[in-house]
Amino acid sequence: MCGPGVSTEPKSQAGGGQEAPLFLLFLDCVWQLSRQFPFSLEFGESLLLALFDNAYASDYGTFLCNNEKERRVLGDASRRSRRCLCKVKENTHSLWAWLNQPEEKKKYLNPLYSHNPLVIWPSVEPQSIQLWQGLFFRWIRPSQYLDEARAEMQRLVEANEAPAKESAGSRLSRSQRGACQGEHREQAEPVALRPRHPDGERKMSSSMGTSVLAITSPSL
Repeated sequence: MCGPGVSTEPKSQAGGGQEAPLFLLFLDCVWQLSRQFPFSLEFGESLLLALFDNAYASDYGTFLCNNEKERRVLGDASRRSRRCLCKVKENTHSLWAWLNQPEEKKKYLNPLYSHNPLVIWPSVEPQSIQLWQGLFFRWIRPSQYLDEARAEMQRLVEANEAPAKESAGSRLSRSQRGACQGEHREQAEPVALRPRHPDGERKMSSSMGTSVLAITSPSL
């Protein structure tokens, strides 16, 4: 991903140096979706805040430069101070590689996420759009209570999922034990063979025991 709508080109080439926080607007739209559909997004607000912070001040090279060409092509030596770092992928680390680490990834997941194949239709009415207080007011209001609420919510979700997993595991173990015992009985029980009739005949009785069917083997 390229820079967050902030151009690093000279003013003569960047339209008078005008800038637009396009990436911030995109993050705000995603947050509006997460507020209207709290069960539909696998990640939470913490990931959006981390992306916003790293888009403007980061230890990683994910958001450097304006486009993919600047990220790959070596800049002119006389203008290098005014351009992005050359060969960003070779000289910097990726933010996504850090966020995808198991210990980091679980910090940004939404504990209320539930997979839903249906299409979501967000409301675009003016009264449906709200101020993203988690971003714009996060230095005004303390985040301690929000962190505690999120931790408690995560604990409740895991507590509700635990009995279901244990029940499924116990049913599976019982079925496996039953299958093993059935195989053991089949192997342990001897097979009773009926002795052949001395005259080469075998008599079979019907279920009612009234009729008898005699099958005579052909003489050799």
